[in-house]
Amino acid sequence: MNLKAQNVRRIQAVSAVAIGALLLAGCAGGTSSPDDASGEAPAELAPKVDVIDPSVSDDASGAVTLCGNNDAGAFGALIDSFNSSQSAVTASYQALGPNTTETRQQAIQRLEGGQTDCDVYLTDVVWTAEWATQGWIYDQTKLIEEIGGPLLKSAVGTTAYDGRNWMTPYYTNAGLLFYRGDRVSEPATLPDLYAQAETAPENAMLLGLSAYEGLTTNFLEVLYSAGGEVLDDSGDIKIDSKETRAALELLKGALDSGAIDPASLTYDDGGARKAFESGAGGFMRNWPSAYASALQADAVKDVVKVAPLPAFDDSREATGVLGGWNLAVPLNTKNLPGAVALLKYAASPEFQKELFLKTTQAPVVEEVYEDADAKAAIPFTDQLYAAVKSAKSRPKSPVYAQISSAIYDNVYAVLSGQAKADDAIEKMVTQIQAAQDTF
Repeated sequence: MNLKAQNVRRIQAVSAVAIGALLLAGCAGGTSSPDDASGEAPAELAPKVDVIDPSVSDDASGAVTLCGNNDAGAFGALIDSFNSSQSAVTASYQALGPNTTETRQQAIQRLEGGQTDCDVYLTDVVWTAEWATQGWIYDQTKLIEEIGGPLLKSAVGTTAYDGRNWMTPYYTNAGLLFYRGDRVSEPATLPDLYAQAETAPENAMLLGLSAYEGLTTNFLEVLYSAGGEVLDDSGDIKIDSKETRAALELLKGALDSGAIDPASLTYDDGGARKAFESGAGGFMRNWPSAYASALQADAVKDVVKVAPLPAFDDSREATGVLGGWNLAVPLNTKNLPGAVALLKYAASPEFQKELFLKTTQAPVVEEVYEDADAKAAIPFTDQLYAAVKSAKSRPKSPVYAQISSAIYDNVYAVLSGQAKADDAIEKMVTQIQAAQDTF
């Protein structure tokens, strides 16, 4: 069998598995350094596809449609701002689903079915390897070479796979700790946080621990901070470790003591945010955008404070998990020049500052974090900058959806008291290996 036929076989195999998998939800980004933008991966190579010439946008005109999930604030802001900035291209937004899971399912249906209603797709940072190996999207390497200088290396790294860039960063993300300054104080470590949180139910920690993608992210933040990992740089499974057991033990103990509100087992990030805004809890782990929302909530707007995520213990440094969204252009776009014009605008310093001020979504342009207006309007700008620079990626794999499902299903089983840690870890390893064996 020749190389081209082998690639087609691999793509067909992973597609069949991916469509049937339990898909991602939540945010909303391996264990390699976040500053490694090379995208070198140990998995099979992505196919060769057309490479975008950045100059194609010079004569852009007509209509262009951006497709993504139902977040009119963060994503609609790009459409409104882009349309106000020029008149040659008219952009519109099409919501594909109410959450990340539905958005991804509907996007894949369109990409595999050859539909042409979307000229640009918003993509979760963990989709890059899968979408690249499927051969659905343009290679954006030359575009990133042209516009990537001002961009955060960690954000550019989420667009890379097999030594090529497949997407343009839109906004990045890293988790932060929100707390009520009238009830508790900023903790240095997780044991310190939980010691304060268990003193009274109204001081408890709130976070998304239901069985979904957000639980993977929240667990990996603890695991990474403990010094653990899921896969090594060669793709070998490393999650069966003392660090994984320590992370599970810490979280389960905090739930049992009431330091983590047991209702968190039913929350996604949005549920945790709503509970915190209603006055419940003293601490909350969430994304930066939760700050803008908290300022509108009467119960917490005058007392909410923001801090970096605490370290696992006194001997370690905290490590966040990189999140965010990127912009991909499908090979069947009806308006490639217009799509590229939209991408260039989205990554511009001017728009990135505007987006940050409006939504508190973390910018992908480095200079925005030093902007005086941004620092004055958003008091945790420095902490956010440090967080997104140091955050680590989730495992970079074409079968990430199955890997994440193996993590959150089994972590949830431990936290909810349905499984012992050793049994859950054994199942994680088996399921991750099975996912890898499909590709």
